[in-house]
Amino acid sequence: MAKLRFSVRQLLLGTAYVAAIIAVSQSWSSSGALAAPSVFYVGLLLASAFFALRRYALPRFLFPHALGLSLAALTLMLSLGPACFLMTRLNINHKTHPRISGYFSYVYRPIGNSFLFSPEPIRSFSIRYVSLWFPEKTPLIDTGWGLQWSIPSSWQRI
Repeated sequence: MAKLRFSVRQLLLGTAYVAAIIAVSQSWSSSGALAAPSVFYVGLLLASAFFALRRYALPRFLFPHALGLSLAALTLMLSLGPACFLMTRLNINHKTHPRISGYFSYVYRPIGNSFLFSPEPIRSFSIRYVSLWFPEKTPLIDTGWGLQWSIPSSWQRI
């Protein structure tokens, strides 16, 4: 049986992770549009800095954590497309499934806002990415302050 070992560095890093997760989850609806891209870019910058300083012990230890943080934020941002696909294909809206629609809004509204209120090249790329996930004849409307879509009434639920 392997003996468990703890260090002060691991304890401090674990405490910082838990504190960051709690802080982001508590303020997600109000600051998630800024938090998700910021976490991605900060994680990417830290990973590249730690990679450059990999001969030292601390950067070598922190590199996988910074890279994982960046990949987690990127995965969350890229999951907006599949989530929109499921919402449209299953015809989930606030009238038929208020809880699911509420969860979707809580998680993905800040991500959508970060896509829409970014500089123009990123904004147009993001809108094209999300529109790839919608069914072909779904009317997707860019209102300037958000994306709206309506599901044709002739569609059946899957």
